[in-house]
Amino acid sequence: LGDVYKRQACYIPKKFLPAEEFARGRNIETKKLEALGIKGFVVPEESVEELALKAVENLNEIVNIKPEEISGLYVATENIRYKSLGLDKPLISMIRKKLKKDLRHVCSDTVISACNSGVNALLRGLYEVSYFKRRGKDKKVLVITSDIAIYPENSKGEKTQGAGACAILVNNPY
Repeated sequence: LGDVYKRQACYIPKKFLPAEEFARGRNIETKKLEALGIKGFVVPEESVEELALKAVENLNEIVNIKPEEISGLYVATENIRYKSLGLDKPLISMIRKKLKKDLRHVCSDTVISACNSGVNALLRGLYEVSYFKRRGKDKKVLVITSDIAIYPENSKGEKTQGAGACAILVNNPY
């Protein structure tokens, strides 16, 4: 992906709960969290959309997103709430209002699946960029991952909960 580190930004909520405090509150052994490499959990006060927008804002500060260069927007989440509407449409509206970047012309979609939706969205973005490159056009794709995973006490997924968002501007590295 070449200099992808220069074209990506993340946002993680600022409120943080240390693993020891979480373990104490849930009456579980801290060693179980340590074995998973968990040092703590973020506690989101934002929605999935707001997390994503903040990641895009951070990315815009790095690369100054030019809407005319963007051909696609792929958003990834595990949040089933967006199954029918998709997260991409509200994000396009929020980006237009907050950043004054009009992306209504882009092809967009939301990828929803557990664990690998971000990879799928990134692969779709890479495919689209390479498609345009083969036709002599330099287009870019915005890929956004955003999720809040908070599981009920004593569930199997509880130890992996958290929240955050990343935004990546994909262009052809060749």
